[in-house]
Amino acid sequence: MILGFGALPALAADPYYFHQSQVTREAYMADVEECTMLAGGVRVAKQTIYSANPYQQMASAFFAPLIAGAERRRIQGRVERTCMADKGYRRMAVEKAVLAPIRKLEGKAYLDRLVEMAAAPVSVGKEMPE
Repeated sequence: MILGFGALPALAADPYYFHQSQVTREAYMADVEECTMLAGGVRVAKQTIYSANPYQQMASAFFAPLIAGAERRRIQGRVERTCMADKGYRRMAVEKAVLAPIRKLEGKAYLDRLVEMAAAPVSVGKEMPE
């Protein structure tokens, strides 16, 4: 999720990228990998709602995994953002006009563009609070 734009998979969220002036490609990739692995270890406690009403019990069984998945993604995002901030990166908003042509890139060209934005001498976009 963090590779480049933290919010690309969650299109409803505001897209962002991490910026640290003059970071090397190798350092950026190592930081991204470390923070992604750290966030990947997030686990959410299983919660079950007990009710005498069988319909409420069925609804709980149906919606609980959906709610747990959303909570896991929310916590993973926080872990990733905190990890990158601890490494000196700032989270920057990306305007849709800037993002559209980048989403069309693939493979090495996509990765090169992300690293270029992350390491640029001056960031593009507005800094987002944590």
